Amino acid sequence: MQVIHPDAPRRKGEPSPDGTVVWCGTAGGRDDAALVLVEEDQRWQAPVTTVRWGRMVTDRPGTGCETWGMPDVAQCEGKAVEAVQLRGEMNPGSGRNRYVMDLAQHPPRWPSDDTSPWGGLSGAAVFCGRLLVGVVTSDRAHSANAQLNIAPAYVLHHDSDFRAALAAYGAAPTGLEAVELQHLADPSASPGGPGCRLASPAALLQAGRQIVPFHGRQQLLDELTGWCARSGFGAWLLHGPGGQGKTRLAHQLGSLLTADRWAVLWPRPEATADQLREIRHAAKSLLVVLDYAETRPGQLAAVVEAAAEHPGATPLKLLLLARTAGDWWRQASTASSLAQDYLDSAHTRLLGPLEDDPAARPDAYRAVAGALAASLSKVEGLAGHDWLDTVNSLPLPARLGQDAYGNALTLHMTALADLLDTTTSPGKPASLNRSELHHELSNTTREKAEDVEDRLLGHERRYWRHGAASHGITPGLSAATLETALAAANLASAADRENDYSG
Repeated sequence: MQVIHPDAPRRKGEPSPDGTVVWCGTAGGRDDAALVLVEEDQRWQAPVTTVRWGRMVTDRPGTGCETWGMPDVAQCEGKAVEAVQLRGEMNPGSGRNRYVMDLAQHPPRWPSDDTSPWGGLSGAAVFCGRLLVGVVTSDRAHSANAQLNIAPAYVLHHDSDFRAALAAYGAAPTGLEAVELQHLADPSASPGGPGCRLASPAALLQAGRQIVPFHGRQQLLDELTGWCARSGFGAWLLHGPGGQGKTRLAHQLGSLLTADRWAVLWPRPEATADQLREIRHAAKSLLVVLDYAETRPGQLAAVVEAAAEHPGATPLKLLLLARTAGDWWRQASTASSLAQDYLDSAHTRLLGPLEDDPAARPDAYRAVAGALAASLSKVEGLAGHDWLDTVNSLPLPARLGQDAYGNALTLHMTALADLLDTTTSPGKPASLNRSELHHELSNTTREKAEDVEDRLLGHERRYWRHGAASHGITPGLSAATLETALAAANLASAADRENDYSG
């Protein structure tokens, strides 16, 4: 098939690039859409960011949307193809297993009752904000051309062949996001799909990318999925030291739930209490994940208030991730009678070391190194190295038996740094032993290995700054003063709780 892009001007007689249909739904059906693989063409730039898919999760009317295509009404014989951009609204109560777009523009006059001015628009993508929510299929009957039928993304994603086609070309979906709550979502919680290029190798350590396959906490994951299956509201607090795998576990749970048509929301730190109360309108099953929950008392209170106003017809679950379950949790769960009512029965679980068995760590290290190596070629500047071959010759660190390597992030950082350390300078032999190799690293590779530590330090800085803000310490104290105080506290830590408070 021929593909036309309105942004790519063509000289007269110049052919359009070809496209191949890799998946096709049913003509006139609920899944009346197609996936087309377009050949590379120098006349336009393919998008670099991953497509984000969305679905409506409330019954609230009036959600803004837009589409862009080349309908018949805009075309003139003998002239270049023209595009039309349309605005409108989605009302979830309209349609059955389809969306209906109410056009904001007045419908154009059209000479024939047998055809539609919007002919040629079918197949156009429909976006609500940043999220792709469906595809235009046809006019809605008896609407005088003022409404368009939309094949929803959730119907398309329900087809395993559709998902397989996306995955086959590096566009595997990361789940359907909540359209009405997208302004609340933390973008760092969904850093990109499997085909996304990476600016730094340290980005591979982001839990949201799920680079390393999930393992080791299946029983707890089963408990969490069972908890989510119960009706109504529920809260669960997972706590443990940094790097223990709390966030990775939460992402795994989120992946399972989105595959089961749930919506998952990781609120951004700046979301206000008033904004978070919008959760009360959720009409689909919803999981809210509050990371660094101990630094977000106001958001926690807002979610509890939203739960109190939620109709309860669908599950609404709150997963809290924190480093401790101490004073902050006692204060938050007793801050009001409402908090006591909704948080008194919350589950709490201390997350122990992921790799607590030293005998199992060599296999875990190999598995982590293999998963990271498979993605290192996507990092800018590192595509030319055979990372998978490197894994096979990577020696095991002698220090794996130390307790510190029971921490998941420490193990992952070590494997990543070890992989980066195997890049030799240009012109140097590849047969150097490990000690010699370390001294022969190029400056670029040294910087990339240091990126791993810098990434962790940045993560820690954000955590402690959020904590300081939640306790009202900032902006009274500068960031430099806070970091100095934190360093002193870690270097001269208290022997017990009493010493900690007597200071």
